[in-house]
Amino acid sequence: MAARFNQLLQLFLEFDAPPQNAEQLLHRLRVYGLKGITKIRLTSNRAVMVSFSGTELRVNKGYLDAPEDVLRAIVQFVQGRTRADRHEAQRTILTHPVAAALLVASSVVLVLVSLVIGPARASAAQLD
Repeated sequence: MAARFNQLLQLFLEFDAPPQNAEQLLHRLRVYGLKGITKIRLTSNRAVMVSFSGTELRVNKGYLDAPEDVLRAIVQFVQGRTRADRHEAQRTILTHPVAAALLVASSVVLVLVSLVIGPARASAAQLD
């Protein structure tokens, strides 16, 4: 009984701090039920927050500090059997501030570009 308590305590202590790198994030996601993924790559992509192909998962590095529900949603996104499962997970994933911050940042950049080169040219540049 004491050994099981120590295992649970260790698990709790491990999760006290957010993952610091890809390996720790992969470990955490596996504990939450991730299967079939052997490699994880942290990205700084501003458009795609989470994607996977084959056995590789790509996650924006801003998700290292994501709360448990968001990390579980990443697992659901990968493991989801139906489009509805993945869509529900995607909604939760996008609630994490990294996604919102990137949307705000790109809007700020567009406003700054508009101020510098003019709104009509900025709109045209956005379409390129």
